Amino acid sequence: MNIIETHNIRKNFGTKIALDGVSIHIPQNEICGFLGPNGAGKTTLMRILTRILQPDDGSILFNNRIFCDKDIVYIGYLPEERGLYSSMKIAEQLIFLARLKGLSLSEAKRRTFLWLEKFGLDNRARHTVGSLSKGLQQKIQFIGAIICSPQLLILDEPFSGLDPISTTFMREEIVTLQKQGTTVLLSTHDLNEASALCSNIIFINDARVRWQGELSDIRKQYSSSHYRFTTEQAITLREEPDMFSVIETSGQEHIVKKNDTKTVSELLSFLSRKYPLSRFEEKETSLQEIFTKIVMERLENGGTFHE
Repeated sequence: MNIIETHNIRKNFGTKIALDGVSIHIPQNEICGFLGPNGAGKTTLMRILTRILQPDDGSILFNNRIFCDKDIVYIGYLPEERGLYSSMKIAEQLIFLARLKGLSLSEAKRRTFLWLEKFGLDNRARHTVGSLSKGLQQKIQFIGAIICSPQLLILDEPFSGLDPISTTFMREEIVTLQKQGTTVLLSTHDLNEASALCSNIIFINDARVRWQGELSDIRKQYSSSHYRFTTEQAITLREEPDMFSVIETSGQEHIVKKNDTKTVSELLSFLSRKYPLSRFEEKETSLQEIFTKIVMERLENGGTFHE
């Protein structure tokens, strides 16, 4: 079941087309990566999904029914830009955000101090938001997004401004929330993070969805036909144009690109006859490689790359 579906969403800002018939589906209890260049339409769609903006056309379903204003209490949102009041004390800010989501004052206070303690910020509860570093403000904004225990958590560049330790902590927290039943829509330019966290991917460019589905499926579709193998001894690997081209070679470690006319079995058989192999495996196509291929396909078809 999908927690949210959009159907043919359109949004213009004057003469600029921000979303051009966007239809997506986000499966329940998944971490879904929302990828694309700057200016592709990601933030516009996220603002529509949080009722900050209204679409010009199209429809949205939330939990299989028409999306309406009251559903916003089930959605947490961490925007890319700062959405905090710099002069407010941290605890007051979080209690205020929790109350906006319908929590009682006592429950808002309880959750505020529970999360501040978990993030190691309980000793800063009475500090103003503006006195914090960018990274600590990002943590506060993240707590504000999850304090209502949302069914859907929308994160726009959540790792921005974080040091490596804080990034790891937040990544682990996102996974924990997903395991507890929260669905996550994650927009990030860090494709390594997306690859590590996401089971589903939505790729948007030029105001349209260019690909969506399971990460494993997109990797199959955009397979590079690259294979990594290890030999028992160091060798000098030379190209065999009818069978493979050499991508990387160094001592015992090698990466080759299979000739499109050959099968994997034929490649493995050929290599095994020539060299004693201790390992042979397909080299997984990275999201960076897939991202580049999709954008280049769009450019070749007359599209643009927004950046």
